Parts: sequence; structure tokens; C-alpha cells
Amino acid sequence: MTPFHLFQLPILAIENVLSMLDTYGLINISLGSSRIKKIVTTFSRLTPNLPVDLFLTDKPGISVTDQNKVHWSYYLTSYQPAVGYYKYINGSAITHSTYIYSGNPLEEWMKLYDHIKRAIGCYIIHVDFDFDYFPSQNKRIIDWMTTQNDSFDTLNVLSTQEEDSGHVQYLMSKIKACRNLSLCVTDGYQIEIPETVYLTITNSKFIDCEQFLRLRAQEILLIRCSLTNQDFNRFLKSWMAGESHFELKKLKIGTSIEDGTDEIMMGVPHEVTTDIDVAEVMRRGPFRIEMTRGYNITRSDGKVATVCVSNHFDKEIRPEYSRSGCLCMWVH
Repeated sequence: MTPFHLFQLPILAIENVLSMLDTYGLINISLGSSRIKKIVTTFSRLTPNLPVDLFLTDKPGISVTDQNKVHWSYYLTSYQPAVGYYKYINGSAITHSTYIYSGNPLEEWMKLYDHIKRAIGCYIIHVDFDFDYFPSQNKRIIDWMTTQNDSFDTLNVLSTQEEDSGHVQYLMSKIKACRNLSLCVTDGYQIEIPETVYLTITNSKFIDCEQFLRLRAQEILLIRCSLTNQDFNRFLKSWMAGESHFELKKLKIGTSIEDGTDEIMMGVPHEVTTDIDVAEVMRRGPFRIEMTRGYNITRSDGKVATVCVSNHFDKEIRPEYSRSGCLCMWVH
């Protein structure tokens, strides 16, 4: 078969051929040489930058989402049997995954992202960061990642080692803004939370009342929280006075304390409600509880919120928390 010398064609002809390639094809062909990369880069300047998800796990990954919402993923692995190409279809979602062998997955992962960014143009919107896999490199990863972006749409952080507390706090201090922040950390952490819209903390024992009152997220989910009924009472009074959580819309706090409604509502002006529409809201996420009785409270500016105390955190989907109580609040 006679070889087709694509890059010996006139530039317009080359661009016509490149326009027929999908994201996977553009990335792969750009890896051929520096000259090819330069041509692909010039061509890609005519198209919008693409969003990227980063995965910091045992197989560092990069997932590029094209204009057709198709995901093109690359994973670096030192496990030879995992190498290969896989296609996943979940309803209308299509993911093409390529596993590449590397003796130094983290280093090659960074280089691959830099290559993709320069070749086709991209920006980070989502990061899954497991601090347990490259503990000696965590600070370097943070510095590199926040040099690429200092704001993220979604950041999920997992750490099971108390000695990583400093690195997790370092990451939080480097982030300018994050729309969705999820933290799953072990006991013994002390972390200042950056500004965010949606906040989930799976082990929130480190959150004391003072730090809780400083949170400014619109939606907050705290699991395994150590706040007391007196703290909840203080929070409700603070919210009603307009002193904290002014942006709050939805709140769910899981606690091991059994129903202490009287103590929580002590000195808090309220009206008891059994409104079926409010009960329906409480059945849905993020609350997912059965409300038999709620308490309407009013902020100084007239804004109303419904508070509900339940003996069950989320019996349907989290049986491990079925014996834990929770406080829920919906601002409406």
C-alpha cells in the first residue's frame, strides 16, 4: 500500500483532514513529532478549549470531554496487564479509555497533560485527589496542579493518613475558589475550608462551632460531625440574626447525638410545620429523611427556613449511618 504523506499536503488540505479527526485522533497524531504537534496546535486554536478531569490514584488519569460530550481518557500504569484500550457505554455517556504503560506514571501523567494542553487546548474542571498513592510527591503535585488552575468546578480529596493533614491544608490554601468541594479525611485533621458553593465532608469531626459558623457554602453536608446540641442552638440563633451562613440554602449535619430537639430549639422563636410540600423536599437529596414535624424560623430580613431533627441520618442509602441522627435545614 502506498503511504499517504498527510503533512506534505498544503496547509488547507491538512486542516481539512484534521477537521475529520475526533479528539482522540488529534491527541494521538500530535504525539508523532514536534512538527505534527505544532500543526495540530495551530489547527486547534480555531476551536474552544476542552474541559479536563484529573485523577490522582494508583493509575493517574486524564479525561478530556469533547464538544459531543464524549470522554477520552488516558491512564498511566506500571501494571503491564492493564495496558490497552477500552470503550464504556452507560446510557448516552460514552468513554474511551486508553491505559498506557509507564515506569514513572506520575511524571508521565504530568507530561501528557502538558502536551494535551499545548496541542488541543484544555482546562481543568474536576480533580479526584487521593493523597495516599504518592505521599512523597503530594506537595509537588499540588504546586503543579494549582499552577495550571487555582479555581476548580469540582475537587474531591481523599486521605486516610493523619500525616497528610499539612498537605491537605496546603492544597486548601492554594485554591482561590472551588464550586464543589468534597473532603474524606481521617481523624486528627485541622483544615480551613476555602470558599465553595457545595461542601461535603465525610469525616467532619474536626469542624468545631467557630469554624462551622465561618462556612459560607450554599449547600453543606457534614457526616460524623462532633457539634453538640448547644452548638446547633447557637447556629440557629446566629442565622436568624443574620450573623452567619447568609448564603446557605441547604444543610444536613450527621451526628451521633440522639434526638435533642428541645435543647436545639431552646430560645429559638419558631412555628411548628407539617407542610406536605416541605416534607417532600426533605425526602429528596441532600436530605433524604422522613419529616413528621419541622420548625419554621425567620431571619432578620424575613427569609424563612425549615429545620428538621431526625433520629436517622439516611437509612435508605447509608445503612452504616442508620443509627445516627441529623439536623436538616432548608432555606426557602
